Parts: sequence; structure tokens; C-alpha cells
Amino acid sequence: MTALYSSVIRLIERTIQSPVEGFSSAVFPGRDADWPRQGKYFSLQKDSGPIIIYPWFGMYDTAMGPSIYIGFHGRAGWCEPVYEPAVAAKPAAGKNYRKPYVDVLRQELCFPMNEEQLAKLETVTQMLIHEKILSDYFIEVINYMGQFL
Repeated sequence: MTALYSSVIRLIERTIQSPVEGFSSAVFPGRDADWPRQGKYFSLQKDSGPIIIYPWFGMYDTAMGPSIYIGFHGRAGWCEPVYEPAVAAKPAAGKNYRKPYVDVLRQELCFPMNEEQLAKLETVTQMLIHEKILSDYFIEVINYMGQFL
């Protein structure tokens, strides 16, 4: 397990609780997943919008190294209202994330953090820089997916 793992999970929770302009989000209470996949489900809603979805933001520790991603489940009750339109839009890579992909086993649209941002998380030691990297990534993904809410 990477040394980055435990500190990033705490920062992910703080990132979810930080406001993204035009949206509200909160950590969804409940049991966390076990290593090697650790993160938080959260509620996401456009301000004064009627639709609430429940994406996942976390880290998956793989044999090739850690992967940080935000996932949107296509199953009913989670992110179903945004899943199909987002998949059909075939999103491209962003500034902070690689080209999104569909994990067919989990029925989840995944926005993986790009290698440059992930490398910064692993090499920079200042917590404020870690917070900024996670926040910029989170804001970019939420703003992209928000068009489907």
C-alpha cells in the first residue's frame, strides 16, 4: 500500500464537504470499502435542483500503483439519471483527469485523475498542495457531470 493512501482518504472527505459553486455535496454515511479500494460515497445535487445522485470518490491501490477516481454508478438509486447521458456524450480527458472509461463489471463511469496530478500528490509533501490538487480535480469532474443533472 502506498504511503499516500491514508492521508488522501481524509483529504477526499474534506474535498467532498467543500462547496463547489452551483452544487451541494456531502459525505454519504455508511461503511467504507476495504483496502485496496477506499473512499467515500457522497450526495451531489445542483443548487435548488430536484435530482440527487450518489457518486464515489476514492483511491484504488493497484499493483501498478494508486489510482484516484470519481465514479458514477449506472444502477438505480445511485447515479442513474446522469449515467447514460454522460456515457453517450463520450467525455474526453480534462485538465485534471484522464479520458473517462466505463467499468463494465461495476457499471460505473470512472474519471481517473491524470498521471501528472497523481505524481504531484506522491512527490509533494505540503498538505495545502494536496488539498488544491484534489479540489481542482473534484471541481472539474463535478462541473462536467453537472451538465447532466
